[in-house]
Amino acid sequence: MENPFDNPTTIRTPENFVGREEQLKRIFGLIKNRQNISLVGPKRIGKTSLLTCLRNTSIQQRFQFAGNGFQFLYLDLQRRSMKTHCDFFDDLILALREQSQGYSAEDSFGKDDEFIALLNGFQQRGLHPVLMIDTFDEIARYEELDANVFSVLRSQGNSGQISYITTSVEPLGKIFNKLLVVDSMVSPFDNIFSIIRLRPFSHEEAAFLLMGFSQREGLPFTEQEVQWVLEMAGYHPYLLQQVAAVLFEEKRARGSEAISFSLVRKETQQNLLSHFEDCWHMLNANERQCLLEEVQRQDAGESAYPELSSSALFRDYLQATGELKAKGSVDISISDFTKILDKFDDPKVLGESALITIPYIAAQISQQRAVLPTARGKIVQKVVKEALESIGGQEKRSDNAPDWLDYNILYYILKYDMKRNVIAGRLGMSDRHLYRLLPRAVDRLLGAMLTLEESREPDSVI
Repeated sequence: MENPFDNPTTIRTPENFVGREEQLKRIFGLIKNRQNISLVGPKRIGKTSLLTCLRNTSIQQRFQFAGNGFQFLYLDLQRRSMKTHCDFFDDLILALREQSQGYSAEDSFGKDDEFIALLNGFQQRGLHPVLMIDTFDEIARYEELDANVFSVLRSQGNSGQISYITTSVEPLGKIFNKLLVVDSMVSPFDNIFSIIRLRPFSHEEAAFLLMGFSQREGLPFTEQEVQWVLEMAGYHPYLLQQVAAVLFEEKRARGSEAISFSLVRKETQQNLLSHFEDCWHMLNANERQCLLEEVQRQDAGESAYPELSSSALFRDYLQATGELKAKGSVDISISDFTKILDKFDDPKVLGESALITIPYIAAQISQQRAVLPTARGKIVQKVVKEALESIGGQEKRSDNAPDWLDYNILYYILKYDMKRNVIAGRLGMSDRHLYRLLPRAVDRLLGAMLTLEESREPDSVI
């Protein structure tokens, strides 16, 4: 049994490539019409994997693309630009020459002449070259850039002699605005490109990755596990793979025993530290402030940085670095929290518990000037109820709905003060299985309480 999520680098096989159906359809349509494409997206969103899969015959056939009439060429500027004394145009010509089947330039040819001659050679063989320039942001590392080079490239790309596909974190226009050569360009190189933005996965794509891949290896994730991964990772493909890979190993090691979600979370935090550092340091001061506000709102649906702001692990990173005020600093264990929940109907006990130190609850206590333990406890009850609703499932609640399992366990404890064996019978499981699931449900509830917005007035929902 292999771990199906161990793909931290470029996806090279079509069976491991998930989603991007609309983007692929559009890309192949543009290539058919000999157009140029700029793929723009955050770090590790899957840009290079998409380029790699464009050359795959089975994927081409899936989109009715006749790939035999096209020659895909690949140039990675990150690898090339790190070398000393590199010339950007030399690298482009070399990429074409390597696929030119024995072409040799005449001695009198300049670089622009050789470039055009190489394109003519492809045309004579009935092939249209598609030059895929990966990590185009690295163009700024080249020591010498000639505006005439981009004039030649623009001319040939505009005439349909060659198609370019670039990948970058920043849009091409923004990249060129930073280059000294831009002022001497007659016509902008970037305005011959169609822009396709790669964003985080949709919910359907993310669920297919998690459920489909784990099921393929005979160790399927439950719906509750899928929901937990989405809470930790958000919808960024790389973050999803990282969390899922550790969770898969935990499931394989534990067998039928209860999974330690806290262990998976801690290990994944360590694995993603350098990625989060890179993402954070790439932003300027204004962009960082914008991202911090999005994280605090937790409203990734309208976010400029949904690949980060929807991830609980990224929030962990910001809190650990002091960039974000920690909401999870309350000193309470899952075991202690479980014992407190058993006294949920006693406001006085709640009002004297460690739960009153949770920032959101503390803010409500301060606003309402709740001095007596009973008054504080009633506020705790309202906040617990609000947090419970946030961990419910998607459709209408029922006892046998998998995505309502954690909610149901706590619902019957808090609402009806049911005994554990009664709850187990109602939910169709053994007492032992319920006891294995209870810590996870309590952990999710506590996590929801720690991330409630301090400025919003909680409502009673049970």
